[in-house]
Amino acid sequence: MPAKITVETFLDQDLLRQVEALCTQEDPPACQSACPVHLDARKFISLIREGKTAEAWKLYAKGIPLAPLAALACNAPCKGPCKRAGLGGSVEMGLLERFVYCEAGLPSEPPFLLPKKTQKAAIIGGGLRALAAANNLARKGYAVTVFEASSRLGGWLLSRGGPLVEKALEGEVAALLKMPVAVEYGSPVPLDTPDGPAALLGEGYGAVYAACASPLDGLADGATLLTPRPGILAGRRSGRLPGCSGKGDSAVYDIFDGVSAAITMDRLFQGVSVDAGREREGSFETRLFTGLDRVVPSGAVSPGNAGYGREEAAAEAARCLQCECNECVKKCAFMQKYKSNPRRYVRIVYNNLSIAMGNHDANGMINECALCSQCGAICPNGLNLADVFLAARRHMVKSGKMPPSAHEFALLDMRYSMSPAFFLCRSPPGFEKPEYLFFPGCQLPASEPELVRRVYADLRAALPGGVGIFLGCCGIMAHWAGEAAVFREAKEQLCSSWEHLGKPALIAACPSCASALRDLMGIETSDIFGVLAETGLGGKAGRAVPESMVLHHACGARGDRELRDHVRGLAALMGMEILEGAPDNQDPCCGYGGLAQFANAGTASALADCALGQLGGEGPLLTYCINCRDRFRSKGRDTRHLLELLYPDPEAVSAAKAWKSPTWSRRQDNRASFRRVLLKEIWGEETEAGETMELILDGELEQKIERTHILRSDIAGVIERAEAGEGKFRDPGTGHFIASRRPAHVTFWVEYGPEGGGFRVYNAYSHRMTALVT
Repeated sequence: MPAKITVETFLDQDLLRQVEALCTQEDPPACQSACPVHLDARKFISLIREGKTAEAWKLYAKGIPLAPLAALACNAPCKGPCKRAGLGGSVEMGLLERFVYCEAGLPSEPPFLLPKKTQKAAIIGGGLRALAAANNLARKGYAVTVFEASSRLGGWLLSRGGPLVEKALEGEVAALLKMPVAVEYGSPVPLDTPDGPAALLGEGYGAVYAACASPLDGLADGATLLTPRPGILAGRRSGRLPGCSGKGDSAVYDIFDGVSAAITMDRLFQGVSVDAGREREGSFETRLFTGLDRVVPSGAVSPGNAGYGREEAAAEAARCLQCECNECVKKCAFMQKYKSNPRRYVRIVYNNLSIAMGNHDANGMINECALCSQCGAICPNGLNLADVFLAARRHMVKSGKMPPSAHEFALLDMRYSMSPAFFLCRSPPGFEKPEYLFFPGCQLPASEPELVRRVYADLRAALPGGVGIFLGCCGIMAHWAGEAAVFREAKEQLCSSWEHLGKPALIAACPSCASALRDLMGIETSDIFGVLAETGLGGKAGRAVPESMVLHHACGARGDRELRDHVRGLAALMGMEILEGAPDNQDPCCGYGGLAQFANAGTASALADCALGQLGGEGPLLTYCINCRDRFRSKGRDTRHLLELLYPDPEAVSAAKAWKSPTWSRRQDNRASFRRVLLKEIWGEETEAGETMELILDGELEQKIERTHILRSDIAGVIERAEAGEGKFRDPGTGHFIASRRPAHVTFWVEYGPEGGGFRVYNAYSHRMTALVT
């Protein structure tokens, strides 16, 4: 497994296969891997549960040679590793096999035979191993002679099978004799030494299989059944499960041994390798993970005197867990949307990146992943699709295959945060180089500027040595977009500003910012919650808080146990009972991360719904990421940011239903206003807000431009250009002006008209085509 998934991983097939192999969803369940002939037990049992007995028999007979005999005499080695074993008892597979045969089973029909071949095969013995080997070889066109010492075929089945087995045996022997199979009854072959079977080689047989117990068994290879004497086979296959060894213990193992011998003989006749590609023949241990934490124990259904009837069989089949992994898929709306598993997503990404010409159909899917790493925390083998999709995005950007407008809005919003409109890195008055630097991130001031102002004031009062302010974006938007060059620019701007102030200790208020600064830029940070707890600011009394809350940990804190413990500790200091919303480190994503909401708002909304479904509970949610709070609140769930509870606003409306998420335009205005307030309040510097064009929009249009990521400044830019005489025209039907502007990769169109001292906007939309206005 590569230490880190990168673009190069997709260029190396060996590394790619290592990544794919981490996902076990496509590995067989334990019952199927334990079955030496690998019956699709999940499907077989599901058909029984649905009452489709005839279909169940067809499936069984197609996958198992001598199916009637297997169904009646199988000792069900699949029961040993059955995941139900410790939860009420294994599924009674043997009884279900018998039920299906009795209900719908038919004798095997003569199969389609391949063209006749010149080689002949000899088989010594007439038990199930011999019958299975003869059946398999005859199907392939070889002439087979069975040498049986007694007067009947069947071996141990004759003494232990009972009337039903005897009848089935008669049918299978009759079907076998309709193929190119001859039986020499009363013809014992000496097996004390290899010379006995070797005599048959001298009679024109190309290979001989001693299919009954003999001293030769100890000489046979456990994988191919070949003995040291060329052309002679004997014994049983190795690799049986515990409890399934010994003579005549299981019909299905005898059948498997016979089929294995036939495969080896066929390869000898063809002159090809007898052992290549046979690693998974027979029973083996599967890697498939199956979660059992929500399984309710239930005991097996007791059969009647004649075995299961329809109702009993269906009830027993219903106990089957239909084992699968898909643990990550069950908790991710993104993967549920595309109806696949991580192994396939890795291959889809590889195929998409490999296309030189033509449509890159998976581009949209690659850009919709929230990069939250929940799948990696859930996966028993740690397969993290965030690494896969992030590497793919970087490759798409580097190779010019990333659609230019895919992440443009997010990157422009990031550039705004890094522009003089918001960016600020300054010491407090009286300190040339402060001991601390408060980094609130870009979205917390965008959503709750007053809250950030009060937190910063408390930090300045409580911490000695001075606390500076650092406003800007941590660069995570560029990182998520795969824009390495843009991220490097942000890193340089942030690091140089931080170094200019003497590298003060950084206090981050956003978990995503903390992880980006620490893991991507190498800047050690302290989280605000730990600082508040250490200084005692988090222990102030008199706050009205809910008695209990469901705690949702932010994606940016995944793996950051210290931060998570700080949050829990503060909540405890405030007297709240905390209910963990998800298993440790597996909290779901709100849909903000990874630029999912910009690539596909519908997928991001589904991610939020999926997260709320996993968090459950009826009480309010507690989070410490402002994006989580805003997105969950917009879904109608009462959600509080921890800083809200620590710094309550007496004028704020507490009810979530009365809250309205700031628009993207308002978020930018809030950032700019927050910067101006700080400069005036702390440093006494007056800065004027830029002139703002008065725009009049109705509520429906406001929702539309928010949904389609059109800012009021974009609309103003179009109108400003049009009013300057560049490219507007009048709609003769409405009298409205229509104009466009293409500042980057997206063209904005606005339908407007003058009203009062400003402009009434009737419509606004955008597209990716180049506008040609004459």
